[in-house]
Parts: sequence; C-alpha cells; structure tokens
Amino acid sequence: MKKKLLNAGALGLFLVLGNNIQAQVKDSTKTRAIEEVVIVAYGKQKSKAIVGSVSSVGKEVLSTQQTTNVATAIQGSVPGVNIIGSADPSVSPTIRVRGIGSINASSDPLIIVDGAQYTGSLSNISQEEIESISVLKDGSATSLYGSRGANGVVLITTKKGRKGRPRVTLQTSLGFASPVNEFHPLVDNTKYLQYTWESLRNTYVFKDKLSYADAGAKAASLIIPTLQYNPYNVKNPIDANGNLVSGAQLLWNTDWASHLINRSAERQESTATVSGGTEQSTYFLSLNYLKQENSVKNSNFERIATRLNLESKVQPWLSVGLNTSFVSNSRNTPPLDGPRYGSPISSIYTISSIYPLYQRDENGNLIYDENGNLSYDYGAGSPSTINSQRPFTRNANPVGSLVYNNYRYVTNTLTLNGFAKIDFTKDLSFRSNYSFEQNQRNNKSFDNGLYGEYAPQSGLIGYNRDNFSTRNFINSLNYNTRLGEGHNLSADAIAELFETTYDFMYASGTGLFPGIQVLGGANTPNSSSGNILKQRLVGLLGRVNYNYKEKYFIEGSFRRDGSSVFSRDTRWGNFFSVGGAYIVSEENFLKGNKTLSFLKLKSSYGELGNNNFNVAKYSNVIEYDFFPYLASYSTGYSVGDKIGILLSSPKDANIKWEKTASFNAGIELGLFQNRVNINVDYYDKHSVDLIGPLVTAGSTGATSITSNIGKLKNYGWEFAINTKNIRTENFRWDTGLNFSFDRNKILALSNDDKPQLKDTKRWEVGKSLFEFYMREYAGVNPDNGNPLWYKDVTDANGNITKVTTEKYSDASLYYLNKSSIPWVVGGFNNYFKYKNFDLNALINFSFGSYLYDDSYARLMSGNFNGNSKSVDLERRWQKPGDITDVPRLSSTSLEESSLSSRFLFKNDYVRLKALNIGYNFDKQDIEKIGLKNLRLFLQADNLFTWQTSKNIDPEQALSGLTYDRAFSLKTISFGLKLEL
Repeated sequence: MKKKLLNAGALGLFLVLGNNIQAQVKDSTKTRAIEEVVIVAYGKQKSKAIVGSVSSVGKEVLSTQQTTNVATAIQGSVPGVNIIGSADPSVSPTIRVRGIGSINASSDPLIIVDGAQYTGSLSNISQEEIESISVLKDGSATSLYGSRGANGVVLITTKKGRKGRPRVTLQTSLGFASPVNEFHPLVDNTKYLQYTWESLRNTYVFKDKLSYADAGAKAASLIIPTLQYNPYNVKNPIDANGNLVSGAQLLWNTDWASHLINRSAERQESTATVSGGTEQSTYFLSLNYLKQENSVKNSNFERIATRLNLESKVQPWLSVGLNTSFVSNSRNTPPLDGPRYGSPISSIYTISSIYPLYQRDENGNLIYDENGNLSYDYGAGSPSTINSQRPFTRNANPVGSLVYNNYRYVTNTLTLNGFAKIDFTKDLSFRSNYSFEQNQRNNKSFDNGLYGEYAPQSGLIGYNRDNFSTRNFINSLNYNTRLGEGHNLSADAIAELFETTYDFMYASGTGLFPGIQVLGGANTPNSSSGNILKQRLVGLLGRVNYNYKEKYFIEGSFRRDGSSVFSRDTRWGNFFSVGGAYIVSEENFLKGNKTLSFLKLKSSYGELGNNNFNVAKYSNVIEYDFFPYLASYSTGYSVGDKIGILLSSPKDANIKWEKTASFNAGIELGLFQNRVNINVDYYDKHSVDLIGPLVTAGSTGATSITSNIGKLKNYGWEFAINTKNIRTENFRWDTGLNFSFDRNKILALSNDDKPQLKDTKRWEVGKSLFEFYMREYAGVNPDNGNPLWYKDVTDANGNITKVTTEKYSDASLYYLNKSSIPWVVGGFNNYFKYKNFDLNALINFSFGSYLYDDSYARLMSGNFNGNSKSVDLERRWQKPGDITDVPRLSSTSLEESSLSSRFLFKNDYVRLKALNIGYNFDKQDIEKIGLKNLRLFLQADNLFTWQTSKNIDPEQALSGLTYDRAFSLKTISFGLKLEL
C-alpha cells in the first residue's frame, strides 16, 4: 500500500496509509480530549465542558508501573503536580499541586476516593483497583470543596463491574530491587588513620607552633588514644611521617553499608479480580497481596487488600451501590532515614569503618560469649581499654539494633461507601451518599535491654494505638435539562456533613526481663498519654452549569462551610467560583479546518479555604491541631504548695480560615484531526490569612501568638502535548510531554514583617519560601589551608565590596539566587505497539533546583573523631601553595563544614521512571487452554537516572536538605496477567 506523510509534529512524524486516510482518521482518532468523560467534584463532566484545570490519568497509564503507593504512579504524568516519593513504601509521598499553599499549615491536597474524603494512607490502595485519578487544580475545579480545596484535590475512582459474563483476571509479578544510588565513597581504615595523624599534626603545627617533626611524632602517639580503637595488629600503626609502619596488618575494615543495605530486595505482588453483571446489577471484587522488602535489611512492607464494589438498579427510578474495602498492612522497620544515630542511613555516614561490627579484645581478637556466639560491639565498654569504648555514638550498633530491637507497625483500614439515587424525572434526580472510614493503627517499638541505648534501663517498650475514623454524609439534588434549542442547563444543590474522631493512647515502660516484649512486662512505667478528639464540618453548596450549543460554557458555584476547627465567631466561611469556556472551533469559519481541529479558550476564578492545621499526619505519636484557636497550657509549674500552670502556646481566639484566590486561563488545541493535542494553562494563586506569628509585647508572657497574618503568591505555566505519531494496522506510536514552571513569593509574614531564619532559608517579603540564604564559600587560602568565605565591606563612599575572610562568624549571609524547588518539572512518555508486542516508557525530569547535602558536609569535616569521612578529602590542602577547594585537616574546628554554599549542589535530573515491555498472546492460541487473554511483561522502575549531583537521590524533600535520606529503589520485575 502506498504510504503518505500527513504532517510533521514537534514530537515525531505522523505516518498514515491509503488514499482515504482523511475520513479514516476523522472517524477513528477524533480527540478523546473532546469526548471523554472526566471525574470532577461531586460528579462527572465531559472534558470539553470543563472551564477549569483538570488532569486525568487512566488505568492504562497506571498499569504500566509497579508502585506501593498509587500517588507515585502519576509522577511525571500530570503538569503542575510535584510528587516526591519516599524510600519507605509505607509512607505517603509529598504531593504539591501548583506550588505551596501555606507557610505554616498543611499544603497537602484533599484526597477523595469514590466521592468521599479519604484520610488513610494511599499505600492502602492497590493500583489494580483504580479506574482513574483526576487532579483538580484551579479554583473552579476545586471550589466545591470549599474550605478543603485550596491545595488542590486528587480524585481516585475505583473500578466497577460491567454487564456481561463473569470476568476473572489473575496477575502476578516477582522482582528484585536495589538502591538507585551508591553512597558517598568513604575512606578505608588505612587512610582514616593517616588522615587522623595529619589532622592532629596540623593542629600542633598551626595552633601549638610545634615543628613538623615534633608535631608528627606527637600525632603518631595519639592516634589510637584519640580514636580509642585500633584496627591493626601493632600498637602504633602510623609512624611520625604519617605512613603505615612495616608489618602492620589490618584486622577489620567494617563496611557498614554492606551489613545494612539490601541490594536485592524482593518484591512480589499478586492480584485476583472478578467482575461482571447483568442489566440491573454489576459487581467488582478484588484481592491483592504485596510484599516489598525495603532497602534496609530485616525490614519490609506487607499488604493484604480486598475490595467489593456493587451497583444495582432495583427499580427503574432507584439505583443503589456499595463500595467496601478492607486493608491490612504492616512494616517491621525502624525509621529508614533521618538525622539521628538510630537510623541505618545515618549510621553509615556516622560510624567509621575503624569500629568493628563485633566485639574485639585489646589485641583485636574476636570475643565470644559463653555460648560461643559473637557479640555486637556497641562501643560502650571500659574507657581505659582499647577497642572498648568509642569517643562518640556509644551504645549504638545499627546492625545489632536490627537484630535485637523490634519495631512493628500495623494498620487496618475499613471503608464503607454506600449510595442511593432516585430519578424523579428524566431531568431531576436525588442522590444520598454515606461513607465510613476507620484507620486502626497499632504501633510497637521495643529496644532491647541487653545491648545498646536502653541496656541501663533493662529495655524500653512502647505501644501506640490509634483509632482514626471519619463519617461523610452527602445529599445532592441535580437538575439537568435543555431549554429550547441549544440551551443546556445543569444545577446541583448539595449538603455535606464530615466528622472526624481521633481516639489515641500511648504508653511506654522500662525494666523488662529477657524475652519479654509486652507492655505488661515493664516493671517501671515510663510515660502515658491519650485523648479523644472530634472535628466536624458542615457544608452547603450549589453549582450551575450552562452551555449554548456546547460552544459557550458558563459555570458558577458557591459553598458555605462551618467547621469546629474555629471558634463560633469565625467558623463559617464562604467560597465561590466562576468560569467560562469558548470552543472557537465550533464556529462556522473553523469547522472542517484540516489543520486546526479543535480550539478552546477558558478562564476561571475561585476563592477557597484551608482548615488543615495538622502538625504531623502519620507519626508514631500523631499530633493533630484540632482546635487551633485554643491556647495550650503545661502543668508541673508549682510554687511551694501552690499548683501552677504555664501558658505554653498562646493562640488567637479569632483565628480563621486560610484563604486562596485562584485565577486560571488556558487554551486547548487539537491539530491535524486531533492527532496533536496541546493544553496550556497559566495560574495565579494568592493565599491570604495564612497562620503565622503575630508579634506581641513581652509583657504578655509570649513573644508571639499564632494568628492569621501571612500572605503568599504561587504562579506559573503548565504545558501538555500529546500526539498520535504513527497509526498503521500493525504499528502504533503515541507520545506525551508535559512540563510546568512554578514560582512563589512571600507577600506578608507577620505584623512586623521581619525576616525569619528557617534553617538554610530566610523568609522575607518579596522572596521565595525556598531560596537558600547562607554564607558564600570562597575556597581555600593557599598559604595556610584555611577555609575562606565572603563578606561585604563598605568603603567611605558607601560602596559595598566583597572580600574574603577566614573567620566564619564575620562572613556575610547572602541570598544565593538558588532555590530548593525546580525551575521546571515534567514528564515524557512514549507508547509503542507492534503486533503483539508493546512498550511503554515514562521519563520524569526536574531542572533548576539545588540541594544542601548536609550528609556530605559531615563527611568533609577535617576533624577526625571517629565519624565516617569522604574520599574527597584526598583533594585537601597539604602544603603552602596548594590550590584546592578542600581546607587542611585539623583536629580543632576550622568551621569548614559549617553551613555555607560549599555543600550546595545543583539538583537537575532525568529519570527513566517506568519501562513496561509486554507480549500479548494470540487469542486463537490461548483459547485452546481455556484462557481469554494472556500477557507476559517485564516491568522496570527507576531503571536509569542522569543527575548533576552524585551519590544523592535527586528526589529530595522540598526543603532541599538531604537529612541522610534513604534512596529510592530500582526495581525489575517479571510477571504475567491472564483472563479466564
């Protein structure tokens, strides 16, 4: 057949066949963006009728990834949504929709599952249960959620049955995972002792003014007393010149990472579904099992999830349905990361390889217990004995902690979501929806009493039991009619009640007998707490949609919310939106245009709220700020026999909603019979009345109180381009590209608007929340090896000049024009299908952000006191005239690792997020063995990453601080899916 080139696009060539291709394309590829129905707030809507900004991801995209948490499945697929995953599969990722909506309160989007607010972890939901995920981003799309919609809304719709024979599907996969990055390379024991000698010698030379010879001899004699451990078979392994002495043999070189990190973590997942139905009733039943080993040994995440969705038309005028699910998940791991010695990742960067895994005697020989077993070395022995007591991190052995301690967190989640719909007429209907969700968390932490931090107390046992339940009752009346020729009207009146109950208890105790790991076995109570808290929200809302000939669209909504979060005087808030769209391509002058197939202009404005003032959502001891208008008091401040309390957290009794005014304008294009679809949106969000510190007089007993004081602006552009490049009988190629530019600016902070220092940032009016503010590193003085920083000097004429200084405290603090949020984020996907083979590849990328590697900063300290050190110290200054950026080693601090731009690195990356390759067997071949469909597939996630910063997972927290964060996992799995 003769081939004909139809057109060329930005992402590829469009290749079509035959002479009658125009008609074929018009019939078969008419843009899905026009005709598809999208899940929106409290219902569905045709895509072309949407006046706001809504992005939807279907099951076709979700099924090409293997994720423990469904939120990560849309990473790189939705413009304007920034998702940062966690290495811990049980922890929900950070989701930000169009920037940061609050300075001090939560910026998390609202999660809705099957029409009801969902408060559980998204790791409870298997992606095989999901039909689609919609993200509502602008004021028009989210305003119906009123006080909860300011940070965007994520709508998750689960699968339903369809009429027809029972359809049974089975899917199973098995794979293995390893960390996506390697750790910062660390020096070995020989280098470590030599560098320790050099740091001591330099101190004696530069501080005590000894000669190099005398300083070298003194340093050689003090290496082992300084480190308190000797990994060699000779008493003083380093001579006066810093060299390893003849005959010195290494007895151990502990590679903590090899003992702690699981480089072949197994992942297995299996799902079974049964669906079908009749003309009156449909059903969908699923069972999912997942077990994912973590990147740290002896830790895993396990989930069993069931779901049953039923719908029935019991009368021509009455439909009912019930969606239920029960999920039990568990993990047995300590915190994987974080800035603490107890976390495995922190231990790798903290405890040097010179310290042994198992106990050694003074001569370096292994010590066995009375049963002939090796004992882990906790560095807490006699200070007068070599190889017994560390100079720091005593009572710590990360491998021993994994073996002897027990951390187990179990969550059981039950959801019930039922509805009844009455059709009074073909135009008027009423729907009542009631949902119940209960999250029961049972967390146990046991620190053994034989070794480690709690050995002196004979162990510590802690239990945390939480019951977090919600009830959501929604009644809606819908009227949908045609008024004359071309006039279409839809109206909704909705009433909603949402109630949260939080019942928690925590208790701990010490003094446990060996083998006892229950709270009742503790001889000494340690602490206990508990409470029952309730929160309610009532909402009344209305929405009106009008269109003329499906060419001109107008939409408006209004919602009034009342929340127990606030006092009686401020608990009610009003929220609204208006929007419109104009499908220009429906005009006669554009109809039939072969180049411009579809053109839509849209704009919207909405005012929304945020009442989510929760401090911490999912921690071992959950902290909810249910009543932010009530001041907190602390007990135990007695004077003599007078019982006293202390005002610990003053609040503004009139605190109210945080509010966001959101503007959106966009254009949607379809080109070449809609083979190319382009969406462009501009947004501008002004958030006001943000909670923050209201500065008060010291005579009040507090320097500030929490009040509505802040203002913040988020603005940016979003682009999405989707193309159907090649469509032939045997070959198909589709591409999609999306990217967004997000910015923010502080408009107000407090009543005095004074800048506020926040770790590596300084919040200041006119600046971004995420712009780094610190001293600027200027390199090394080649004369003496001291670190240099910049400082501003003002001359007699008032001109400011940058000069260098060796004194850290004299250095100036600067905005460095470097931000921890990216300049642009996005994703690029390609789908290929050739006969029975298909390939889907998703790439996500981020450019323009920076991160501060505080882990690396510690590794580059020139003071050798037992902490791990980086091999990059090889570049250190060693003699006058050396040109380098690494200062000299010194056992007294030169502040070379203090906060500065020295450890601020560019964080650009491109990651092959997901790669799915599959083969679908011919139906005529598999029908012989009783199968309807059979597919074999290979799934790879995080397979390849290009990045500007090495030995760091580029998916870091929005703060841009590494905090010894565990790496994401690179996973390769093989699986099959069959249908009976």
